[in-house]
Amino acid sequence: MISKKDFSPTVYKFKDAIMESVQNTEIFHSYLKTENFNKIYEGTLWAEGPCYIPHEDMLVWSDNPNNRMMKLINGQVSEYRNPSNFCNGNTLDNNAIVGKHPKYENVFLATGFTGRGLMQSPGIGRGLTELITTGKYQTIDLSCFGLDRIFAKQKRTEPYVL
Repeated sequence: MISKKDFSPTVYKFKDAIMESVQNTEIFHSYLKTENFNKIYEGTLWAEGPCYIPHEDMLVWSDNPNNRMMKLINGQVSEYRNPSNFCNGNTLDNNAIVGKHPKYENVFLATGFTGRGLMQSPGIGRGLTELITTGKYQTIDLSCFGLDRIFAKQKRTEPYVL
């Protein structure tokens, strides 16, 4: 297993860069519950691939340059997996979440494909279009990928993925 990747000096020169303030639109602000944000951790060069695990009340994410995954539980950040084999695109069960959000009207999701999005996109697009336009899947039933499985703490095992 690779333990170190060369992210080159180009990336590291931005480590302590301060971003300029960005004006957001009113529609963006309408989605925010608060405009008070706290920095909870700053020990990564970059962090990505966040995944909330509801039954653990835990947020995990990847810290690729340091070959580890981090977790946030009860306001405390610690390592979740080290080494992580430079993983990213974290999901609960290695499957996408597709369909209507059970709590929010007019919110539909197609996310978390863990690298298989390109080969699945034609079917996902067709199924999601059917769901949005007619209220149900017609030619491709994608209900097994629904967000409700996450709230119900049910994993969808994919038999053809090693």
